[in-house]
Amino acid sequence: MSTPREDEALKRSGTPGEAAGADLAGRLAEAESRLAAMLAERHRTADRVRRLQSLTSGLLRALTPAQVAEVVVREGLPAVQAEAGALVVVSWEDRKVRLVDARGFPEARVEGWREVDLDLDTPITMSIRAGAPVWIPDAATRERSYPELARHYPEPMYASWAVLPLSVRDRPLGALAVCFSTPGDRPEEERTFMMLIAQQCAQALERARLYDAERRARVSAEFAERRVAFLAEASAGLAASLDHRATLSNVAQLIVPHFADWVVLRAGRPGGAADIVVTTHRDAALGDRLQRWEESHAPVRGDGSAAAAARFEGRSELVAEMSAEDAEREARDAEQLDLLLALETRSRLTVPVRVRNQVFGAIVFGAGTGRRYTPTDIALAEELAARIGQATENAALYEDALAASQSKSNFLAVMSHELRTPLNAILGYADLIMMGVPEPVGQRTQHQVERVRASAVRLLRLVEEVLSFARLEANADVIRAEAVPIADLIGDTQSLLEPIASAKGLSLSFDAEDPALILHTDGWKLRHILSNLVSNAVKFTDRGSVVVRVRADGAWVTFDVIDTGIGIQSEHFERIFDPFWQVEQSATRRFDGSGLGLGVARALAQLLGGDITVWSTPGKGTTFRVRIPIEHPAAATSRSA
Repeated sequence: MSTPREDEALKRSGTPGEAAGADLAGRLAEAESRLAAMLAERHRTADRVRRLQSLTSGLLRALTPAQVAEVVVREGLPAVQAEAGALVVVSWEDRKVRLVDARGFPEARVEGWREVDLDLDTPITMSIRAGAPVWIPDAATRERSYPELARHYPEPMYASWAVLPLSVRDRPLGALAVCFSTPGDRPEEERTFMMLIAQQCAQALERARLYDAERRARVSAEFAERRVAFLAEASAGLAASLDHRATLSNVAQLIVPHFADWVVLRAGRPGGAADIVVTTHRDAALGDRLQRWEESHAPVRGDGSAAAAARFEGRSELVAEMSAEDAEREARDAEQLDLLLALETRSRLTVPVRVRNQVFGAIVFGAGTGRRYTPTDIALAEELAARIGQATENAALYEDALAASQSKSNFLAVMSHELRTPLNAILGYADLIMMGVPEPVGQRTQHQVERVRASAVRLLRLVEEVLSFARLEANADVIRAEAVPIADLIGDTQSLLEPIASAKGLSLSFDAEDPALILHTDGWKLRHILSNLVSNAVKFTDRGSVVVRVRADGAWVTFDVIDTGIGIQSEHFERIFDPFWQVEQSATRRFDGSGLGLGVARALAQLLGGDITVWSTPGKGTTFRVRIPIEHPAAATSRSA
């Protein structure tokens, strides 16, 4: 039996079954609590995995730092249950930290973070420099560790902070800062997750950097390619003509619209003459108006205009953004203001035109809406100006050469005429003396007169060569087509040159396949050609013969002048046709002559529609072939008329 005290204790504790039930209920409640915690953690983990996948997917599509920052603050901050965050990048060249994006902060505060010196001691800058995360669990830690920051922002907006460095291969790129409304250290798994997000962000920033570098390189290569193509096309335009104005006009048409909406090219000329001015505008009417203005209003040294600075000081000027107010300040008068406003210029570039460090022109490029000049365009414009300067100088040199050549031709023509008059008189008086007028002379005197006459004839032939050369150079020779029988042509040439050949003991013969052939060409010029070639063959042949063969070949006729003389080296085949050039250039050369005969002969042959070719074997002889049409086009034209 139990005592009364035991009965009382038993009554208070209940039955053994009831105690066991209470214990089981307690364990069940604890299990349910743990299960709920596990489910909650599983849910958080699943949410983090989902957000990490979404973050990774978004970062893979991000092509710029701004896009990376947008994905991180949109997906990364909720994943770590942060209320605010900021992404910054570092520039090691100037040691600056620049804000890319921020969420959860007042705009006024964000403005102060746009650019910060890397050397300041802030959580973000210290994390970047050390390459390690910074954890700030509460305001007290923040005030203690960063007193300068606490002084600037005495009332923090958030209770705890974390700064995560963004690095790729130990190279810091920036940092990710996240803020929480609750204080305390972040659990280890949260820290690990945040570091994983930072790693993904750093890799995305590196991809964005590489993509940007590749894009810039591609754009640079495309720009360089377009620049080279533009300059090549401009060079072709510059080389198309040797006329000053035509040269500038060709380039102006290329510049507009490829590089400008309007352009003014101003280039000086030798002798201090007024500049040549060429203008072009997309609108032809405005282009004419601009042309009239520029022709009547040349820039004046020191007038303050960009054109004057380029023209007289050699200074380039870029106005990237130009407004109506700028036009009002620059205008000399109401007329120019009206023109400037009509041009609607939004950007302008002015460069000097130089040749060998001497400025003698200027180019003004104007751009309207949709185009802005940059410092890069200055280099392109100056390169174009240099090429324009060189082309313009070439045109000026060409004009000078033409003028000099014309002066020389005029001088030769005048002198030849002046020399021919007294020579004809000498020949006339020599013939009279030979005929015994006014009285017969002795044998010795007659012999001396013959020598005078021979020298006069030789000099007269030289004068005729100079006259022919002068006419050919001046393009003043014309074709006088006529019927030319081959038999007469051969007879005239033989009677003229056979005495010279006989005097040297040479045989001169003519072989015509068809002696009855009649040519329709300029007979005087053809006789001149054959005379020059045959006399040249006789001069350079000491023994043997000179043969002239004439053959018809369809619509063409060929004259082969074949000698057995000293021959010509192959490297001289073309040089022998140059005016005044001879194989022997010394003053003591064995063979006399002006060096004009072969050059005049070829020029006349080309004027007749044909040419002269040569082949030779040194020491054995030379062959000159003249090939001309049997009927010159001028002859056909005259018959049809």
